[in-house]
Amino acid sequence: MDLVTSFNPLDVYKHYGSYNRLKKELYDLIAETENQYPLELRWSHAREGSIKFTDAYILKQILHKYKPATILEIGSFLGFSTRWLLEITKSWNAKVTAVDPNIRHRVFDDPHSILVKFNSRFYPDRLEIVCGFLGSYDDNIYYDYEHFQPKKERSQVDDLLKHRLIIGKSWNRKFDFIFIDGDHSYESVMNNFEIATGLLNDGGSISFHDALSWMGVNQAVKEIKAKYHDEAEVNIYGNIDKKIFNPFNIHIDGIGLFRLLS
Repeated sequence: MDLVTSFNPLDVYKHYGSYNRLKKELYDLIAETENQYPLELRWSHAREGSIKFTDAYILKQILHKYKPATILEIGSFLGFSTRWLLEITKSWNAKVTAVDPNIRHRVFDDPHSILVKFNSRFYPDRLEIVCGFLGSYDDNIYYDYEHFQPKKERSQVDDLLKHRLIIGKSWNRKFDFIFIDGDHSYESVMNNFEIATGLLNDGGSISFHDALSWMGVNQAVKEIKAKYHDEAEVNIYGNIDKKIFNPFNIHIDGIGLFRLLS
């Protein structure tokens, strides 16, 4: 499932072009959005916080293999991965539900507004946006309010959080594919996974972004693999690509995949 081991030059070229067109569209949207920070700094944060092409292509390969009708995305930020999910599944008209708390992330105070504009052609027919958290959150939630302007006291952030939905296993929804890309701490990933298993349709899959580059995600996926060793297929894709492309300064974060054995 790695880019190298599943290499189809024409398909890679086609999707690389699509990926770059979406990047240009997002850049233009950010450029016309009011923000006190310089455009290039905002764009740097947007790029760093969005899925890279190699991971996006691996995700495309997975989705085209299983063709889920319903997708749950945990953590949308500015909506780039949301848009990618919608674009690469349009041949079978998959529906995407994006869950994000719409709190400050990096230098963006209102990522929801960009998410909606960037995905407007799919909203609301194929895209549902839920403003909330999957499971609990920890003190990491305050970091960007304490390190970027305008700074806010924790009490002010708490006032914002009071209006955010908390989704648990009791949520009366089921999905064929769940993409976890929220808080990357080990505790949060495991909490997201535990809830996600209760929201998964039979035969469905759970995917984890940044399964190579973030220690917390990597540890969580490895522990899930050990726990479910005879019950599920659990893999991390991107290892081969990372070894090959690292000398060329091509960043690969890795995609984890969990799928119960039938």
